[in-house]
Amino acid sequence: MECGHCKNSLLPEDSLCCAGCSLQFHFQCAPMSEINFRKLSKANKSNWKCVGCKNRILPKDDDKVTAMPSASGVVGGTSGSPTTMDDLKALIINLPSRAEVKDLVQGIDAKIDTCLAKYEELEAKVDQLKVEMEELKGHNLVDRVAKLESPSEPRSGSSALTMEAQLAEMEDRRRRSFNVMIFDFPEPQMPASVRAIEDDLARLKKSLDDLQPGLANLVQRVSRIGNSTPGKPRPLKIVFDSPSTASRALVANRSRNPPLFSASSDKTPAQRAYLVELRKLLKDRIDR
Repeated sequence: MECGHCKNSLLPEDSLCCAGCSLQFHFQCAPMSEINFRKLSKANKSNWKCVGCKNRILPKDDDKVTAMPSASGVVGGTSGSPTTMDDLKALIINLPSRAEVKDLVQGIDAKIDTCLAKYEELEAKVDQLKVEMEELKGHNLVDRVAKLESPSEPRSGSSALTMEAQLAEMEDRRRRSFNVMIFDFPEPQMPASVRAIEDDLARLKKSLDDLQPGLANLVQRVSRIGNSTPGKPRPLKIVFDSPSTASRALVANRSRNPPLFSASSDKTPAQRAYLVELRKLLKDRIDR
């Protein structure tokens, strides 16, 4: 499949099909920015027309255009000039169709309804948090009074160690925020070597291009975690250029139905232990 403008090959997910001539175009050749292209609904894509087809609509609207200079003459006191006529023709050509305007309005209405629902949900959560904060303030006040009334104890070396452990945990979380863990990515057939890592990287970049264009170029390095077990792939650790890119990759994967990978963020041992405790607590409450 090639572009009707530049004649280069194009991918289906990056193409626009003209509703008039049925030719396929790169969204850059439309021309259209990537941000606007990604925001297009299915209805807007199906009604989109290329510049050539829009220009062919012009003769049908000539009667309407030629009737407009008299109005401008009444307002301005002079008849419409050729420049004004060209401007009016260009304006009419670029006007969206009624179907496109209707689709845009419906899309905006749907987004407004979604935002209102999320706002109400957020407002309820904020009210709940306020109640919990008030309860915590009361507990903290009691704890502070009890601590002030209790005899002071000499500082021990354990407090310094606790602070050091907290700083180390914060640094470990910062480093791991660049990473994404994939648990079901097939291992290469070749034995562990530099070529195996290169094969992992090449196949991963191809999969990331399918997930979201541009992610593959932001991968810094990959590595396998743990010892190889027959029939079970080792987790693949991906290091991106920034924490925001890692989050974007996880969001894009979760938006797929089904997800492309079994993936999660790279958690520290303390985070994993905390999640285990939460799951156990949740299970106990469900079983009651």
